[in-house]
Amino acid sequence: MLAATSSAWAASPVAGDWIGTIHAGAAELRVVLHVKEADGKLTATLDSIDQGSKDIPIDSISFVDSKLTFDSNQIGGHYEGTYDAAKPVISGTWSQGGNSLPLNFLPYVEKPKQARAGPAAKPSDIDGTWEGKVDAGGQAIRVVFHLKTNEDGELTATTDSPDQGGFGLPVSSVKREGKSLRMEIKGVGATYQGTINEAKNKVDGSLAQGGGEMPLVLEKAK
Repeated sequence: MLAATSSAWAASPVAGDWIGTIHAGAAELRVVLHVKEADGKLTATLDSIDQGSKDIPIDSISFVDSKLTFDSNQIGGHYEGTYDAAKPVISGTWSQGGNSLPLNFLPYVEKPKQARAGPAAKPSDIDGTWEGKVDAGGQAIRVVFHLKTNEDGELTATTDSPDQGGFGLPVSSVKREGKSLRMEIKGVGATYQGTINEAKNKVDGSLAQGGGEMPLVLEKAK
């Protein structure tokens, strides 16, 4: 009886944080699943790291006979996976908008930020907001990049597409070598490559996405 009671009270093996990557064409979308258990009932939320979305509600979630399923009405997503305790991993499929893609979850432990000794790094000479437009089939679409030097002296960025209602999308990597500037946005499968002018107020470059390439000149906002 004691063994049975102990088993009934045991936490679900899927309770915790899990990370996986959805490969949607050229885009790579990292998602983090947060599963909690209270009184034997599971609840969950979902983060889309590369799209800058956090705490996406999971409306229903179940774990029966090593099978994990959950649904998010907000984004029209459905997941079905199988839990393997030996690895551990949850191997399954993510379905959304009529498409089904492989999605495997691994245990996720977020690394704590370590306090940095000494003064904060100074902003670079290209820190700030940069704006431009791309011609997408005769339609001019605004693109905005917000460049910022973090406390470790590394360039970071987020990007906006105001005309498409997209704001704060994380830029996966920012590399600056002299006048050359390269930014990769894995969340939408895009890469920007440009050359910074001497005045540090203009970048002449192009945006590559989905096999195509479009000119994109960025000018520093005042």
